[in-house]
Amino acid sequence: MNILSENEDRNADEHFRILFVGPGTNGRFSSYFYSTDKKLRNGFIRNGCNVIDFSDRDEASKYFSIRFFGAHLANKKLKQSVAENCPDIIVLFHADIISDNTLKEIKRENHNVLMINIYNDLIFDSERYQKVLCRGKICHQTFLNSAGPELLALRSDGININYFPNPADSSVENINSYLSREKDYDLFFAASGKRDSKRFALIDKISELDQSLRVGVFGSNRNRILGDNYFQIIKRSEAALNWSKSNDIRYCSSNRMAQLFGAGVAVCQPKASRFQDFLSDDAAIWFDGAEDLQKKLTYAKQNKLFSKIAKEGKIQYMKLFNEKRITKYMIYKLINKYYNVEWMYF
Repeated sequence: MNILSENEDRNADEHFRILFVGPGTNGRFSSYFYSTDKKLRNGFIRNGCNVIDFSDRDEASKYFSIRFFGAHLANKKLKQSVAENCPDIIVLFHADIISDNTLKEIKRENHNVLMINIYNDLIFDSERYQKVLCRGKICHQTFLNSAGPELLALRSDGININYFPNPADSSVENINSYLSREKDYDLFFAASGKRDSKRFALIDKISELDQSLRVGVFGSNRNRILGDNYFQIIKRSEAALNWSKSNDIRYCSSNRMAQLFGAGVAVCQPKASRFQDFLSDDAAIWFDGAEDLQKKLTYAKQNKLFSKIAKEGKIQYMKLFNEKRITKYMIYKLINKYYNVEWMYF
């Protein structure tokens, strides 16, 4: 389907006005200066776009934190912002407070506006699937950070959907852990959840197999590390484990992957995710299971390979998956222009 219709004359080098609708920077989002939405916003700007921020959460919270009335206010304010700013593109990043009816009304009243929906999370139940599907039928393009079966199913259900990798941004991930000589940990892992959950089984097994490895585990039982504290721990680590709730979905990872590669630590990445299709063997510590990873970590420590792996990983990830390249791809996809990137066929 050609999504341009009345916008056939739009050029990829045009300086678009973008209304970026996302979580914002207040409340529990105040410490996420490294979150994906911040980096995408930077990418659109660096591609010559004028980005206007709209936080659906912040607008909703203005009404005494009463969710029902706050949501109504946020939707009303979004329509007002569209009317005042006349954006060329509306980018929706987990804008859950904005209703589908509001977006339909905006489309009816603004025939030339194009809409992008970005979903940066696992789709692990029918409710999430339906949410992405319903919004995808309204928006001109949907982007999902997974090339697994959900993407293919959503595509077969009739929406324009494409894969996007988690972006790294040199102005955000602005440290090089491999240059630091002060190391507290050989292996660092951070994740939310209960400490005795399956999520932490792999890291515990590694500690058991080689007790000489200095292993730091953070984030369990709601004791999360945020903001600069998170980056300082990465800086004091030789290697970091990128281990998600699901690790065998094609090209799927939490945004932690971009944070770790971008910060220049040696990333331990499960082979089942298939990111070695893009990154070379020496750009990460690729592993199958706890025993395999433990052996490779012990070998890297004995042979002082961590900094070499970390540096190569950062160079490759920043070159392939930087914020400017990914947002340019999104714009080109939106306006039906060809842009040759490695992940474009997924």
